[in-house]
Amino acid sequence: MSGPRKNVGILLPPAVAYSPRILEGLMRHPQIHQKCMVIECPHFEPGRSPLLPGASALDAAIVWAEPRDHWVHDLIAQGTRILSCGAEWDGTPGVASVYFDRPEMHRMVIDHLKSLGLRTAVGMGHKLGLRPASRRLLEGFAEMARGEGIDAQVWSLEGEGSPAMAPGRLLQAHAEHQLADFLRTLKLPAAMLCASDQMAVIVCEVAARQGLRVPEDVVVIGESDNPLAATTRPPLTSIAGNAVALGETAAVVLIDWLAGGAPPSQPVIISGARLVARESSTGRSESVAIERVRRLIERDAVRGISLAELVAASGLSTKTMVRHYRAAFGVDPIDEVNRLRLAEAKRLLVSGPSKVAEVAASCGFSSPAAFNNYFRRHAGCSPSAYQQAAAGVSESAL
Repeated sequence: MSGPRKNVGILLPPAVAYSPRILEGLMRHPQIHQKCMVIECPHFEPGRSPLLPGASALDAAIVWAEPRDHWVHDLIAQGTRILSCGAEWDGTPGVASVYFDRPEMHRMVIDHLKSLGLRTAVGMGHKLGLRPASRRLLEGFAEMARGEGIDAQVWSLEGEGSPAMAPGRLLQAHAEHQLADFLRTLKLPAAMLCASDQMAVIVCEVAARQGLRVPEDVVVIGESDNPLAATTRPPLTSIAGNAVALGETAAVVLIDWLAGGAPPSQPVIISGARLVARESSTGRSESVAIERVRRLIERDAVRGISLAELVAASGLSTKTMVRHYRAAFGVDPIDEVNRLRLAEAKRLLVSGPSKVAEVAASCGFSSPAAFNNYFRRHAGCSPSAYQQAAAGVSESAL
């Protein structure tokens, strides 16, 4: 490539955490500095061109754009070489695509959900009716998850203002009634894989307003590992593509294309994603193993799960598992099992005319005698005495 320097536009949304990383990777290529004039034109709103009317023609542009961004077609008509960082422009003449290996990212998420014992998941994007490629990718996630025994579906957040590109939507989470209605339909516990960290923050906020706990009821996973992810409450688990490698590859493609070569006939796929596990999926322990134990206790405490079963689920030694669980939750795991089991037994004893034998069976005891001994040891009286005392209090209150 010789002659005057080529004008290369960086038409990326500044609110997307990948954008500065892509630019960092691009600028690592020495010929970009030598032969190109790199011009940043931030892209703030879908549908609106980031270029001013009458702007000089660009020789090439790196874009993060949606199908409704018709200005991309205008650039192509002007002879601008377009490199898309997403799948939405695949197959468009004049466009080369370099984007993340989504199946790799989805496999990491599914393995994470399986390690937590989750069996319900949702892939969530924004305005998927206008973004068919994004919908197909999320449907691929759902299909992959179903193949692993996870009941998965795809759901689209509507409304103007993509959370990733219009962070002001974070300040209006109280108005996300559509999302609140959807969360109420979910079989819990469930996981929400969100198209951005900003979207994941909104899910956390709306879930809390619905009385749902993150991650106990709803595991929330974002994308891009935005600085927001580590500082929000709870800190977000996030899956992040290798955006620097994407920028480096984009530079190689553009330099060759600007020198007269042909653009790649197929998308260039960038691997090397990473999953950063934080509290929105692992809980306060920030340990998958300990969160798995906590979920097992919450689900099976009433039947009287044993320490050996908890240790087996964690994959840790007994001493390590107990120490980490106590550090995260301030209580020994078996003490928590006993607390939950006893609480359920007390609830059943006072909630109706249940016989002690029926309560014993409901709480997983092999016999009324075993239940009687357990209840005396932990409650200080027999189940019958507790039931009678509770009935006496109820009658005296009438």
